[in-house]
Amino acid sequence: MMDHANLDRVLNTLKWYGRYQVTQMCLIYASVLPGSLNILAYIFVGYDAPHTCSEVSNTSQLGLTVRNGSSIRYSECDIFVDTNSSQGILTDRTYCVAGNAYLEHKQVSIVSDWDLVCGQASLSELTQTLFVLGQASGAILCSSLSDRFGRKWTYTISLMGLMVSGLVLSFSPNYAVFATFRFIGGIFQQGTDLTIATMIIEWVPTNKRFKAGSVGSCLWGVSLVTLAPLAYLLRNVSWRYLQLTVALTAAFSLILPFTLDETLRWLMANGKTKEVERLLKKAAKINNVPIDDVMASYRYSEVKVALSASDKATRDIEQLGNGIANGTQNTVVEVTVHDCTDAKENGMDATVENEAKTALLNAQNENSVVAQAGETNGDEDITGETHKSTKKYNLLDILKNRMIFKNALIVWYCWVVDSLVYYGLYMTSSTLAGNRYLNYFFNSVVEVPAALLIFLTLERFGRKKPSLMFHTTAGVSLLGAVLLKTFVVDSQAAQIAATILSMIGKLTITTAFGILFIYTPELFPTNLRNVGLGAAACVSRLGGIVSPFASMLEKMVAWGPGAIFVVMCLLAGFLIQFLPETRGHELPQTMEEIKEWYRANLPNQKKKDTKYR
Repeated sequence: MMDHANLDRVLNTLKWYGRYQVTQMCLIYASVLPGSLNILAYIFVGYDAPHTCSEVSNTSQLGLTVRNGSSIRYSECDIFVDTNSSQGILTDRTYCVAGNAYLEHKQVSIVSDWDLVCGQASLSELTQTLFVLGQASGAILCSSLSDRFGRKWTYTISLMGLMVSGLVLSFSPNYAVFATFRFIGGIFQQGTDLTIATMIIEWVPTNKRFKAGSVGSCLWGVSLVTLAPLAYLLRNVSWRYLQLTVALTAAFSLILPFTLDETLRWLMANGKTKEVERLLKKAAKINNVPIDDVMASYRYSEVKVALSASDKATRDIEQLGNGIANGTQNTVVEVTVHDCTDAKENGMDATVENEAKTALLNAQNENSVVAQAGETNGDEDITGETHKSTKKYNLLDILKNRMIFKNALIVWYCWVVDSLVYYGLYMTSSTLAGNRYLNYFFNSVVEVPAALLIFLTLERFGRKKPSLMFHTTAGVSLLGAVLLKTFVVDSQAAQIAATILSMIGKLTITTAFGILFIYTPELFPTNLRNVGLGAAACVSRLGGIVSPFASMLEKMVAWGPGAIFVVMCLLAGFLIQFLPETRGHELPQTMEEIKEWYRANLPNQKKKDTKYR
């Protein structure tokens, strides 16, 4: 099987920016819009519309004694009858016997449409909780399916499911149906988002991953910003039209079975040699690149891998004293292959490369014992014939390895922090006075410069340092905002400064969150990549579940949410320094590759290698 370290050679020969790859990436990026809108559209669909008790047509409906001179007051959830007496004003209270009256039209949201207020108010919050629980379920379920059955069909089915569940939501006849499909929508939303995060980095060469991830983050921000004008334009009609519009943004999923292809990395990792060759020929034709050049690059990589395995097997057998001494022959072939590469790059004839492959085949035939010993995890030889199935991994493989598990714990904690702070800041800012559409717009527009920061920092500084820096900056800026709000209450300038610091905190935690989507998949091998990312996203739902309570805590303890955010961000920044840097490192394919990588990057672990096997 081709080593993933050689896939960059194939992608560059194919022209990674060619029409074929651009088309594939557009089909992937297009799902950012429905994926993001389905999360935050509930801010408007579930809007808690201002309301009061409806006025009664006859005072007898109140069930209270109403005398001449008594006054009736209508509040959000109660009706009060004030009566003058010799003992002062006596007040009687009852519930909204005539229903509720809303300051906006009746169908502005599900809250007003189904009267989810007062004693039923918790049902509105329950739908968001069900959505988050659906995301947690989808993070585990869909990520495992993606690693086992492929990215294409997991992505396609998830996106189709997101569209169907959204359509059902828009036509829901009652709350029970809405709540049920809100949970189902959460499953498919997470299946879509996590799969595209993996597909994006698997479709591009190593040195272009950060650019591909930055484009995704930018599109995420732009998608969230578009929700504000969309909701504003539909403000005078039923919430169902907004929900329907959001659902239809995923309608393009119907063409994915015929237009989207599986990622080359997943196909290689799972021994799908014939499919890899078919896609390479298809891409070469679309990109107008000579097919022979692409296939020669692919064959060269296979030869190099098989040769490397043969060399390793030879050394192992020599150490066992079997007397097989053909290292010189393999060395000659290795030199020949490299000479072939140089010739190819200079436009010379490719016959040298063919001679190299022939020489390797002869060497393998003469030393069949070496070739058999060199068969480690390979599913196929250089002819593309499958010998045995590729090893599959699951979540337990993360738990079994001490070093991988330690890194996973750090990453998972960071996901919880970013989810809690990111959505918590959204929730606490929603109580601001003023136009709710503008409030949402200003809070979402910060997503765009966050994507720019990701683009500017990842190439120059890698993943580790920017992640550490942005988490720490978020903690420090939110600390400043908490101190100003708590101890300098009467100063308008201090409050403006606190708002600015809060926005800086929102910007930096958004940037940190975006980096995690790129950083996390790079820390796991191919057949465990989406499981690792899914587990992280599942754990992060703890932050999503808790974040709605941030606004409630703020009403009781004004500095409470900010203090929690500060401590968690600073701790995340401290823990990130123990993670390995992934910039410039090709995506690992197997557990053994990732262990070797950890040993190479953490010299102090070499003495403990046996503990991590």
